[in-house]
Amino acid sequence: MNNLTEHLAVYLANTLGVSADIKLWPERNSLPLYLRENYKFFTLQFQLDQFEPEYILFVDSSNHEQSASKIEKHISHIKKISNMKAVYVREAVTAYNRKRLIEHRIPFVIPGNQMYLPALGLDLREFMRRLKKKQDLFSPSTQVLLLHSILYHNTNAIKPSETGTKLGYSTMTMIRSFDQLEFAKIAEHYKVGKERHLHFLFSGKELWDKALSFLSTPVQKYLFLQPSDTILAFPDAGQTALSHYTMLAEPRNPEKAVFSRRWRSIQADADLQQGYQFRYPESFRIEIWKYAPEKLIGGQVVDPLSLYLSLKDEDDERIQDALDSIMKVIKW
Repeated sequence: MNNLTEHLAVYLANTLGVSADIKLWPERNSLPLYLRENYKFFTLQFQLDQFEPEYILFVDSSNHEQSASKIEKHISHIKKISNMKAVYVREAVTAYNRKRLIEHRIPFVIPGNQMYLPALGLDLREFMRRLKKKQDLFSPSTQVLLLHSILYHNTNAIKPSETGTKLGYSTMTMIRSFDQLEFAKIAEHYKVGKERHLHFLFSGKELWDKALSFLSTPVQKYLFLQPSDTILAFPDAGQTALSHYTMLAEPRNPEKAVFSRRWRSIQADADLQQGYQFRYPESFRIEIWKYAPEKLIGGQVVDPLSLYLSLKDEDDERIQDALDSIMKVIKW
């Protein structure tokens, strides 16, 4: 992706409040030579829930502007081949040509300056209408961002690139998380220069209470494995973690947590095969998590908020009492 398309991605995110994924169009070589000589071709996709409109960007980097009528013909040819809506992109356009582009209803973007996207506006309104009809659970990255903000009392001036680096996510993933938090009406963004910053509308226990209906257990599945050095390095989870935070007795089978991505990379190790998926008296109960538990802790025990989410639906009254005691002593 060149500098112009990088600028475009940030401009769309800051202006529309949605994140854009821009990639080279894999079928660009199927276009006639005269188009490939005049433009670079990318796909533009808004990754929003299950609604992901996709467009062709044709980026004009030539020294001389082309007429609106010629661009209109180029769009027609591109649409026939791609079967997608096309958006014209140029770093600078004269006032006269902007007027002509609008008169011809040609979608265009001048990053950092102006955009005319009539069809896209309809798509975004449709997405907002769908979003209001249902309440979605936060994605794992959004949940990590929220829990980290609560646990470390960081609810203001959150930057996507800086926070993404800290939590192990890309800037675009963090921008999508910003979108989810804003749609849930628990945060809002403001701009410092061209950068989008997030600010939570609540803090501490109030923020937790407002967000709780959007949060889910971090646990994807459970395994029973024989003890090994690899297993022992995982942070304590489940009732084992609960016993660290409260007076609850430790469970018979120690419980550990591991991020699903890490698990996939190590599960072929020989020392993890014995006892795989079978419960023996000496085996460990392993929770496979949707996100890396280490991102939210400083020690060998999973964080109390993720722990609460992993156990809140348990029927055991002892566990529920222990969870209540944890929530009372958290330093909100």
